[in-house]
Amino acid sequence: MTESLGVHMLYLPTVANDTFDKPEPTSFRTGYLLACRNGVNLPWAIRNFEGGSDTFFSVMETSRISSADSLLAVLDIVNAPNSAELLDSLRGITGDITLTFHMLIERYLRGIGTPCPAMFAAAKGAFHSIVDLDRIDSPAFRSQMLAWAATGSPFVDPAGGRISLGPINTHGEGYGIPGGTVAERDVLAREGTFHIQTCHRSIRFPVEYALRLAEVRYVPEGESRDFQEAFDYWFLTQSLIAIGRHSMM
Repeated sequence: MTESLGVHMLYLPTVANDTFDKPEPTSFRTGYLLACRNGVNLPWAIRNFEGGSDTFFSVMETSRISSADSLLAVLDIVNAPNSAELLDSLRGITGDITLTFHMLIERYLRGIGTPCPAMFAAAKGAFHSIVDLDRIDSPAFRSQMLAWAATGSPFVDPAGGRISLGPINTHGEGYGIPGGTVAERDVLAREGTFHIQTCHRSIRFPVEYALRLAEVRYVPEGESRDFQEAFDYWFLTQSLIAIGRHSMM
């Protein structure tokens, strides 16, 4: 009875309010009770989870990224050593004396939809098929993709530590492929390539590329209507390109 109730409680919010006599619900129940070779299945794992079933579902809920706030709560947006100089450059270019990189990133995470639709459509071939682009209008999509790129998982691990995001100097050896040449780093920097280390839950973005985006003169009828949309397109495509390229799926 307890196992059947667990199946029913999990099934209703995730699939539909329907009976179990159809192929889809039957398959769902079978999957829920499917056992590993040693006989362990999901109900057993829930019952034996450290702290009990209440802790299991609490961890599941806190691991889920449901909005930008879910990610921002575990995200450290760090400053570059020359952050004051970079901010002066950003504000001088845009004319916005209050603008910060933190603001650009938070606006990106809180945004929804497809930035620069035509350019994005042309870039789709570079994304791993594991990414469900049908969810791009979800308020959680951008945050999930950034977390996935940074950690190898679209969830937040409560015990995994915080995620670090910030600018990087592309002229140093800390950027790009380990042991790479200056020419190779320059190519990556010109493309705006993120420097990602999933083992450290870290993303560093080439700040010079962000400043070049800020220098562009945008028009409302253009593919990128303003600097923020161009920034959003850059962050989203870089996140999506990274997924599946460096992570164990």
